[in-house]
Amino acid sequence: MLFILFLLFGLVLTGQAIFMSVFFTKMKAGVITSFVYFLIFYLVRVFVGTAVDESIKIKASLSPHTCISLTMDSILLFENEGVGINFSNVT
Repeated sequence: MLFILFLLFGLVLTGQAIFMSVFFTKMKAGVITSFVYFLIFYLVRVFVGTAVDESIKIKASLSPHTCISLTMDSILLFENEGVGINFSNVT
């Protein structure tokens, strides 16, 4: 389960890297812009927080960085309770 999660997130990051490489010929400008792009998409998670409506979380999960953060929060809650996570309790 975690392998699939990290595999998909890695594919998203690879796609974003290829997307950003099209616009830049100099490495330094590309790295800085990609870092800012990463931070902007991750800041959605900061604004969503934990005390918001579920529909807002679903809309915010269109950002892959927010999605992985919210998913890891859920996985950590399962692990903290001693239940663990597998395909039978993912719903």
